[in-house]
Amino acid sequence: MEKSRDFTLILASGIGQRLRPLTDKTHKALIPINGIPNLCRTVEMANEAGVTHHFIITLESELQNFEKSFSEFNNVTVLSLRDEYIRGKNNSVSLESLISQSFILDLIDEDSNVFIIDSDTYLIRNIFKEKTTETQYLTQYRENEWVLIPDSNRENVCRVEKSSTGYAMSGISVWKMKQLKQLYKDLQSRKSDDLYYDDVIIEDEDLLTSLRYVEREQFMLEYDSVSDLLSQGMMTPDEIARFLSDDNKAVSLKSMTNSSFLINYNNQKVVCRIEGKGVEFLDRAQEKLITDFASTELQISPMSLFVNDIKFTKFIENSGALSKHHILTKSDIYLKFFETLSVLHDAYIPDKVKFINLVSEVREYEKIAGFENSAVWSKDETEFFINLIQENEDDSASIVHRDLVTANILIDRDLNCIKLIDWEYSGVLSVYWDLGCFASEVELEFGIPRTEIFEDFLCFYSCRRVEDLSVQKMNLWSCIVDFVWSKWAEAKTAKGEDYRDYAKLRHDNAIKNMGGNFNG
Repeated sequence: MEKSRDFTLILASGIGQRLRPLTDKTHKALIPINGIPNLCRTVEMANEAGVTHHFIITLESELQNFEKSFSEFNNVTVLSLRDEYIRGKNNSVSLESLISQSFILDLIDEDSNVFIIDSDTYLIRNIFKEKTTETQYLTQYRENEWVLIPDSNRENVCRVEKSSTGYAMSGISVWKMKQLKQLYKDLQSRKSDDLYYDDVIIEDEDLLTSLRYVEREQFMLEYDSVSDLLSQGMMTPDEIARFLSDDNKAVSLKSMTNSSFLINYNNQKVVCRIEGKGVEFLDRAQEKLITDFASTELQISPMSLFVNDIKFTKFIENSGALSKHHILTKSDIYLKFFETLSVLHDAYIPDKVKFINLVSEVREYEKIAGFENSAVWSKDETEFFINLIQENEDDSASIVHRDLVTANILIDRDLNCIKLIDWEYSGVLSVYWDLGCFASEVELEFGIPRTEIFEDFLCFYSCRRVEDLSVQKMNLWSCIVDFVWSKWAEAKTAKGEDYRDYAKLRHDNAIKNMGGNFNG
């Protein structure tokens, strides 16, 4: 018996906006996963299973890139749509055009299988080798998706529930001749160009209920964003940074929260920040707002570009971090740090910049860590510091940086000035947070007692919002800083990174500098 001729129809006419900046360089379907463009890998799997031919439809602007990527495949035809034509439309338009341009209805017979595939589908097993004898979606269990509901015999699809949980429509379906011809007719008479092809299927009750209902184990992943690629282990931060760089090189930089790399990007040296784990409590919109304000209005931060999950910051070539020597010698550049901090704290607060609710933040850290798993903080100690925050958080409120480790305090040697970087924890809070934070961080990093830093603030810091600078208040806030970052470290530990020693160190510093323990 002659083997049936099977085909794929692959939809690749989207622009992958949510996957920028990676898609600024290459199409979403051609993002390399484990070194292989994803769609090439899909086609290779299908070829292993004996699929006869593949028809891909993409944008006219991407046609050459696809033809180059598939130049070594002798059974791939790449078709295209004008960018202007498809803009603002959905994949029902792409599929209709793909069926028409490929002449697939003239190529198939009754025994053929035609796989309709979204190009960003990443297969974790070769589904083309699995036996499929009827038209069906290749489903897997998913949340908040378009779920297929079976009939009473659990043989065919009865209806679809959107934004539900169950065995859902995926990026792959398989079609027999009769149903594919009906789908093509439905696509030609669709009500709107804004429809997914799945919408068209749902609107044809006879077509929908002719689909076989089959439950499958997980066979695919989707990647709509950089965080999808990272969280699902499809790319590492280093691979993403090298992919984005002009020369495929990336130098890793020290960072506690994220992954940062020095790369050449669009002919410019930049620091590329890729989000790490456990950052869901960060307000990226606020970070962007304050970073733009600090760089353009206040000119105390280098320019940054935010593109979805990636931040690019202009690299200051002739620069270095504030050092122990600068602090001990009370150098000119150290004094400029206090001037820069005063500029920040004296600045007006732009619209939409939010007040930081430290108590809510701490409670979120505890929720992530698990209340019962708090490794270092007793209930009495925690409630003491919560009350302390509530009593003092409104005092001299301003924009604060919040993460004044010396690595975030850069010396621009060419301009002989200080630039502050990494504003991801910033917001509106008492200016004393930054004062206490800097003192605490210097003590941890260099062993310089925080009391000496408090004296430096008395001498060199001049903020109009603070009438009577108080050593007692600075010490109180340095302990609050230790408390919050200790809770942060417990949350990071719960997310899989070992910050237990750091949490204990911060705890001990807070207790010691407050003058004792609080265990009743």
